[in-house]
Amino acid sequence: MEHVGEVCANLLAALQVASTIQDIGVYGTTNLAAAMTKVPQPNLTTQEAWQAGDDIGQPGQLDPAERAIVGQLRENGHIIREVENRNIEKTPDILVDGEPTELKTVDAGGGKIAIFNKLKKAELKGGQAPNVLIDARATTISVDEAREEMESYLSKSRGVLQRVTIWLANGQKVTWPDGYEGL
Repeated sequence: MEHVGEVCANLLAALQVASTIQDIGVYGTTNLAAAMTKVPQPNLTTQEAWQAGDDIGQPGQLDPAERAIVGQLRENGHIIREVENRNIEKTPDILVDGEPTELKTVDAGGGKIAIFNKLKKAELKGGQAPNVLIDARATTISVDEAREEMESYLSKSRGVLQRVTIWLANGQKVTWPDGYEGL
């Protein structure tokens, strides 16, 4: 164990040299940054270990709309893990900073009732996750319309959902409960 730090330092130096020679990245991440997240860190806390393992799982499990959401969450500094076996009931799409989260999208033609319907679907059969993120950025739904539909649904819900974030056009968002900053 005493040589782990030295090995990591040597590996890091080699990666830095390789990075300057070939600075090719994937999804906005340089090879150096990707390699550094995979270097063993023997003295990590549980939270640091979670962050070091940031991964979006097996290719093809998230659809393109969900991958776009994951990309935005990562840009916003969140740690994302894809959940395996999503075919099983009550399985969230992803973990955001360790929290089970269900992803929903509203297509460009979706009206304000789409928010109500997406929340209903998220809570169906006991809910797949207590946290829901609805991406309605492609719509013209206003903040007031989104809030009205969200509150209309939540007033009738079974209480399964704990936190809701709705992304709207122009970077606006609606969140629930009061005081929750959202994703």
